[in-house]
Amino acid sequence: MQKFIHWLEEGRGDTLLRISTAALFIILCSFYLSGLRFVGPANEKVLERAVLAQNLADGNGFTTPVWHPQAVRVMEDRNDWRYGSDVLLPDLYTAPAYPVVLAFVLKTMPDKFRAWVESEPFRTYYMADFFLLGVSLFFFWVNIALIAVITKSLFGARAAWLAAAGYLLSAGIWEGVFSVNGGLLLTFLALLLLFVVLRFEQALMGPRRWMWAVLAGLVSGALFLTDYPAGLTILPTAIYVALRAWMKSPNKQPWTTGILSLALTSTGFLAVTLPWLWRNYELTGHPLALAGQEIAWRAGDPTAEPANFRNDLSSETASVNFRKLVNKGLDGMGSGLRTELWQGGGLLFVGFFLASLFYQFRRGSTNALRWYALALIAFQGIGGPFLDSGEAPLHAGIWLAPLFLIFGTGFFFVLLESSGEHSIWKKRVWIAAVLILQALPVVHWVLQPGVRGHYSFPPYAPTVFRAIKLNMADKFYPDYGLMSDAPAGLAWYGRTTVWGQPTQMRDFAAVLEHQPIGALLLTPHRLDQPFYTELLNSDSANPNHDATKSYGWGALYYGLAVGRVPAFFPLQKPVKIWENIYVCLDPLAYQPGAIR
Repeated sequence: MQKFIHWLEEGRGDTLLRISTAALFIILCSFYLSGLRFVGPANEKVLERAVLAQNLADGNGFTTPVWHPQAVRVMEDRNDWRYGSDVLLPDLYTAPAYPVVLAFVLKTMPDKFRAWVESEPFRTYYMADFFLLGVSLFFFWVNIALIAVITKSLFGARAAWLAAAGYLLSAGIWEGVFSVNGGLLLTFLALLLLFVVLRFEQALMGPRRWMWAVLAGLVSGALFLTDYPAGLTILPTAIYVALRAWMKSPNKQPWTTGILSLALTSTGFLAVTLPWLWRNYELTGHPLALAGQEIAWRAGDPTAEPANFRNDLSSETASVNFRKLVNKGLDGMGSGLRTELWQGGGLLFVGFFLASLFYQFRRGSTNALRWYALALIAFQGIGGPFLDSGEAPLHAGIWLAPLFLIFGTGFFFVLLESSGEHSIWKKRVWIAAVLILQALPVVHWVLQPGVRGHYSFPPYAPTVFRAIKLNMADKFYPDYGLMSDAPAGLAWYGRTTVWGQPTQMRDFAAVLEHQPIGALLLTPHRLDQPFYTELLNSDSANPNHDATKSYGWGALYYGLAVGRVPAFFPLQKPVKIWENIYVCLDPLAYQPGAIR
């Protein structure tokens, strides 16, 4: 017993008890804030990853139940693909890593537990949304541990505790947790990359440096497969590995060591990414498939709106407009500097990090890693906005926030130790002050009233979406399909295949040649758009106008507003569910005897 007490008070038991207490506190805080603030997936891009994961877990490969007209037409034109009730549509828009992680978790679940997770949605929540939150929280917890490990290796145990606490108390990070968009996986991989490069730095004089050089390339490749713009990390990583190997090489010809390190890092990156790039090229003729259009798309611009291109029944892809590309990139960089840069790490930690750039740490390797972290942030912060459409961006200032926390914390302790203050209590007061300032936005959250429903309404209404699917299954002929302006939401909550609403009304008739449509769900995702009134031009708003020969849907929207669907439109039975949420049904789709 005395040995146990000694172990608990002075040995490893004391450390284990502290870590266990901290872990329990973190988990309880996570559950409390989740119940207070989680409102489910907020956009189509997140849900497209989720439904792709379901198909992967069901053994259907990289196929999607979200049928965008552009993807259908590309598959028809390039691969002799034809619609059929048992035909699967390959996903051509999504980076694979995050769906693979979700699918792995779903696949390893016990069958009864997965059936419970994917059961009928309740009035205020849907368990499958909480499954996405659970995966996000898992990476959040792992990230805290990785931050502590890396910071302890660089700056000691006290700095590790402060950096981990700063991450836990960051409002920007919590927003990333609740968005369930894969950003926490990006953060995990970024921390793993920093850890690998740290081990490479420590092994520079030994033979294991080659292994760490390859692993750095592998992790950079995983970042690319999680979010394509994140593949920019390979550039500073490969350059850093080559330069450090060249500078620290014991050989008489150090440049050979640098070139070999560069080659090994690049090989690791290509080993991970080439199979996926080849798959995309085989299907579409582009290594990124239809996601390669992200550079030309810009969310919020009617002439470059991503949804308009995805739902255009044409194999023609978007072309890059140089002026729009520059404007998009500069706007994204400006937004990053004004907002995202300070959200993830907090004002103080970002300030400490920037101030540390004018200070030389005692160890040269720490200085080198600090500049490497700055290069990662700069490459992503500058290059990322040019490559992303902005539809559901994964901001570099958020998923790279731990880099600010790690090195900002290190510099804070340098200031604390060099202040000449020897009282441990005064030092603790300064540490507490930093954490209190970091936690103020989170405290503001806690003091606000909690959310009433754990789903993003509008446009998503899980019980309604599931009811539409079940109603069709019971009453419609089996060959009739669903269409929506929010197809990923209907596919996720309704557990069914859904066509995206074509951009042009005339393409609706072309879709009917593939599959008869029994119901069209229209949500605020479309009807609340700022340019909705532009659809109601004088021609298309005329109920007698043949909109199948025009580009807009104005006649239908006008008909819904006045309660009279135009005669040319086959879905003649409109049902208003909520404000700006309608279902248009085809009376011919009902089976004999079905209650309408």
